[in-house]
Amino acid sequence: MNENPRVLVTPSEIAEIAGVSRGAVTNWRKRPVSPPFPQPASGTQGKLLYDKADIIEWLDARKHGDQSASTPDSLWTALNKLPTALPATAYGELALALCCAHSLRSGEQAHADDPFGQLRELASAATDRDPAWTIVAEILSEHHAFLGENDNGKAVIAALDTIPDTQLSDAVDTVLHRMAGPLGRIAGYGMNEHGVTGSRIATLLAALASDARGTIYDPACGIGETLTAIAKTRTTDPQLGDVRIIGHDINEDAIRIARMRALLVDVPATFNATDVLKEDPDPELRADTIVCEPPFGVPWEPAISDQRWAYGVPSPKNADLAWIQHALAHLTPSGRAYIITPPSTLYSVVHAPIRSALVKRGCVESIILLPPKMHLHTSIPLAVWVLRQPTNPVDAVLFIDASDVTTPEKHAHTWLTTGKSDEAATALIPIVDLLANDSILNPRRWTTPHTEAHPETVVARYHGTHRTLHAALETLNETTTPQLDELTTVPRITTIKELAEHGIIAIELGKRAPTSQSNIVTARDIREGLPAQSGRSAGKDCTQAGDILVTTTLPINAVIDHHGGRTVGPNVYRIRVNDTRQCNPEYLAACLTGSWNTRFATGGAAQRISIRDLEIPLVMIDEQHRVAATVRQTQQLAQKAAAVAQAASDVSSAILDMARYGAS
Repeated sequence: MNENPRVLVTPSEIAEIAGVSRGAVTNWRKRPVSPPFPQPASGTQGKLLYDKADIIEWLDARKHGDQSASTPDSLWTALNKLPTALPATAYGELALALCCAHSLRSGEQAHADDPFGQLRELASAATDRDPAWTIVAEILSEHHAFLGENDNGKAVIAALDTIPDTQLSDAVDTVLHRMAGPLGRIAGYGMNEHGVTGSRIATLLAALASDARGTIYDPACGIGETLTAIAKTRTTDPQLGDVRIIGHDINEDAIRIARMRALLVDVPATFNATDVLKEDPDPELRADTIVCEPPFGVPWEPAISDQRWAYGVPSPKNADLAWIQHALAHLTPSGRAYIITPPSTLYSVVHAPIRSALVKRGCVESIILLPPKMHLHTSIPLAVWVLRQPTNPVDAVLFIDASDVTTPEKHAHTWLTTGKSDEAATALIPIVDLLANDSILNPRRWTTPHTEAHPETVVARYHGTHRTLHAALETLNETTTPQLDELTTVPRITTIKELAEHGIIAIELGKRAPTSQSNIVTARDIREGLPAQSGRSAGKDCTQAGDILVTTTLPINAVIDHHGGRTVGPNVYRIRVNDTRQCNPEYLAACLTGSWNTRFATGGAAQRISIRDLEIPLVMIDEQHRVAATVRQTQQLAQKAAAVAQAASDVSSAILDMARYGAS
């Protein structure tokens, strides 16, 4: 462990140390507090860095460092106060080892002189009755020189003593979750990419396996998130009986953590580091329940003679269906497997031969399509395959489209138990129909949309869209055609540069503002329309009513900020008209987007224009007012016409739905 007396931390890390929100740290920095908040030690205005020792001293003085002392956050706070920066993985392993050893004290008072050493001795003694405790003893021995010979260990143990035994697992999960930030995504699969703490997928799989008995197996267990969630559920329901938990994963660090998590929840489990796709580590293993959230779309090197690939050898470019076949090879005749895959496995032509073989043999019991963002690292709607052995085949597949369900993890077990759902669209489709359609298993292909399944709902939607269309047409018909009287002034062609040089306008390019600041205008806001304000910002850098906000990446966009009080972000120009007797802001904004200005564009794919080169045909001020008013009326007409087009499209869709669902 390398000594580093001057550790620098960001405001986000300060929030974690203090156990508060990032907004609280922002308030400490910007508002008068006593004692004063420490000055930055380094960094830029956009990324300030502070001396960790100064922050801890200030927190102690403010007594914020102890504000979470009776919660699971207190262990993370205490570890963060250590004067030496530990590697991100060390925080998780050390927290687990400490909590596991602490659970052995069984009410015994901590040794005043060496509480850390006491925990190390307890862990060492436990290895005699269970070799799994060896990892705990090794980790505590590794850190003994740092935590056992000074006040560092006492502070950490003191924080640990405030946590009830029933919350030790939550305290560890807090540390593991916090360490996920600096770790990022680890290459390969295992810890922190698949099976992170707080995973909704793990919660879903644990719910599906909540009544499992016998042997429970996860061939890509990561840090054991799903298996730990299942174990926690079972400890609250002793009637479920004892189970045998087995986990495999390619990541050795993840397996170490999984082993200690099992110790902490006091559930016997066997975890081994192995690459199950390369070689089956236990061909004789048969599990009653298999849960798996494997890595998606990873390349691999299949051994084509492996007996597991009974339904076909998956492509070397994608192992998704190899995980499904591995699970089937290890199921008991009456067992169930719940495997997470990306949606492409349900309909991709590449997967079709193996998919058809699985369907034909009756292995696919159900497919659940999940909503987007269930997984930490992807927003695509994943799928759950519910599988059984071909010795106990099905003759129809239950499809559940839960892509619009907010919390499928709360309902999935009931859906599979009853075959029905009030929240999702369902359909039971015979295997013969699936085989006749290339075994496409996308629930959206087979289910009736849940929100439009009832004829009365479709009829109500039709009448609603028809009323909207009628109202939009009336509004459009009431609009007069904009007319511009003949202009008498010959325009003088000037440029933004010239207007600025004469002081008629002032130009300023936006800067990157702190993310905590509100009302920041981005280039996207200029293209799509200024959002509603959450208040008004003040200061010389903020907009005033009438300022023009411009982006110069083609196509040029310009809007008027009619209210002011916004902060201009990067790649956005603010133009302020100083002399409205010579220049109408609305006219100027319209001219900036004129077709003649596109000839100044330079660059490749994203063409830009220098804002100072933009030409403005300057006419007399009264004619500027008339042109601006006519352009405004034309834009309003376009908006009303667009509303009619959208309403007509909605009516057309509703009419087709009436035909589809037999509504009248």
